[in-house]
Amino acid sequence: MTQMTQNPSEIPGHVPPELIIDFNHFTSPGMLPEPGACPYKTLQKLLDGPRVFYAPATGRMLSGNWVVTRNADMRKILGDTESFSSWAIAGFSHLLGETWDMIPLEVDPPHHMKYRALLNPLFSPPRIKEMSTKIRSLAVELIVGIQNKGNCEFIEDFARRFPVRIFMELMGIPIEDYDTILEWENMILHSPDMEVRIQGAHAIRDYLVRLLAERKGKPAVDVLGHIANGEVEGRPMTDTEQLSMSLFLFVAGLDTVASSLGYVFRYLAQHPEAQDWLRADKSRIPAAVEELMRAYGVVVTSRKVVRDIEIGGVQMKKGDVVSIPLGLGNYDPEVFADAGEVHLDRSPNPHLSFTLGPHRCLGSHLARAEVAIAIEEWLERMPGLRVKAGTQPVARGGAVFGVDEMYLDWTKNQPSN
Repeated sequence: MTQMTQNPSEIPGHVPPELIIDFNHFTSPGMLPEPGACPYKTLQKLLDGPRVFYAPATGRMLSGNWVVTRNADMRKILGDTESFSSWAIAGFSHLLGETWDMIPLEVDPPHHMKYRALLNPLFSPPRIKEMSTKIRSLAVELIVGIQNKGNCEFIEDFARRFPVRIFMELMGIPIEDYDTILEWENMILHSPDMEVRIQGAHAIRDYLVRLLAERKGKPAVDVLGHIANGEVEGRPMTDTEQLSMSLFLFVAGLDTVASSLGYVFRYLAQHPEAQDWLRADKSRIPAAVEELMRAYGVVVTSRKVVRDIEIGGVQMKKGDVVSIPLGLGNYDPEVFADAGEVHLDRSPNPHLSFTLGPHRCLGSHLARAEVAIAIEEWLERMPGLRVKAGTQPVARGGAVFGVDEMYLDWTKNQPSN
């Protein structure tokens, strides 16, 4: 990171010049997709600088905002919904030329909870436990399909297909639309071209409007059915509320688990001793999942300042935006001993990867189950799992950190269960 030598005119006057640092979680060195890159190393360097700093262009839209680097400040911001709002932090409706809030992501308490109350049972631990057989069956299907090849491009062959297939099953989206869904996901979440993102947003909107209309007045057998016939505060949800909630789940459900799987399996493929330790005792896997989620927290979230407030010794003003790189909070040495190292049996492990407070990740139980089952089944069926010789994983930063490409190989011709 480099300190700015001058104060650009668009930077608010209350920002001290010495706290202006040129950082962008999309384009700073170490954040661009490159073979062998590790954006978490770049992220950790921020701990050597100010507790809070101002980045003139830290997001995709090149707008300036504060960046907090310490776990305690992140917790304070995420828990203080009266001072820090989630309103319009995603801005998805703007891609459609509209102004509604993405529900429940962009809705603050107390209204937020009336929408969460509708969704929580659909993603509760008992519901995910009911789904575990289906999740495992799909993992096995995908693994067996590539097992005897001896190698694969992990991101395309498994990391994306596995959670997206589960998501489609949960939502009630026809499996024959799989390739189209992935294309739209890539358009809205990863394209640097705003026109492409807008096209993707409109395509998804029109698609979900049709599916919701088909489910109205029918038994709710999937998530879209529950939304299409859902009520809040004793009244049916409006068409806009239904669309907004569906779009939120669509965007949230397609990218984060795939990104986490990329980093989790990059670590395992590069550490055969970790594989052996987990194979020796599967009961170790849940703690290992928590530690790998800590070490590779993929989400950068944000909040808008509602009223003047001081955070980390820095005065923030109403209207400012605060960027919260959750993965960096997981490396804070004041919270985690030996924070830069992975310890698969770390306990306790109060990481921030699923955020906290009212907006704690709705799909955290599902994500944990998917990652744990993926680890179990891959380690059972793929001995000698490793990064393919002559290749390096291609990793990147962004609003959601990810691995774009990773070639793995293993010992072939193992018996399948």
